[in-house]
Amino acid sequence: MENWVIQELKSLDVGDTRLEKRVKHVLSLLSRSPKESIPVSCRTWSETKAAYRCFSSDKISADKIMAPHKKNIIERTHAYSGEDERWFRRNMNALFPNAP
Repeated sequence: MENWVIQELKSLDVGDTRLEKRVKHVLSLLSRSPKESIPVSCRTWSETKAAYRCFSSDKISADKIMAPHKKNIIERTHAYSGEDERWFRRNMNALFPNAP
């Protein structure tokens, strides 16, 4: 089964395919142990260095990383109706106040 992070970030676009692949890989590593620091999650010095280099890139930002995730969340809201939809939207608005 494909890692949920990679699936969620399929539409990530930072203009550099290699960097997009690296971001997905790093976030997959971090998602396996979200409470841990980057060095602990990455396990090796080369992976840790690559993660920090990736996040320090001018092409990467939290907004660019979160954009596909937000888009997918909004698309999933359409699966809800009635009271479930109102509850879901209220909670999503609290998390993402600037979402369309």
